[in-house]
Amino acid sequence: MATINRVNTTITTISTDVDALLSAASYERLNPLYVAVKSFLCCNVAEVFGSTWVALTFAGEAVGEGSSSSSPGASSRSKRSISLLCDIGA
Repeated sequence: MATINRVNTTITTISTDVDALLSAASYERLNPLYVAVKSFLCCNVAEVFGSTWVALTFAGEAVGEGSSSSSPGASSRSKRSISLLCDIGA
């Protein structure tokens, strides 16, 4: 009988914990966190990657044009790196 009482107590405790977890995971509590994470990823991270891509695009073009006479493969390397950046950003 003591074992049954312990099982019932454990089930009641688990049920109470699950109810508390579900009430804590409500829309009103999670939506502000979701919006903050989404806006950080969409605005800040995208802006940083976009700025980096633009900088590398122009630097890659300048390096490719300036060193093509001394190193024939430099231009194709810069074009490959730019194409990789485009694939990552897509």
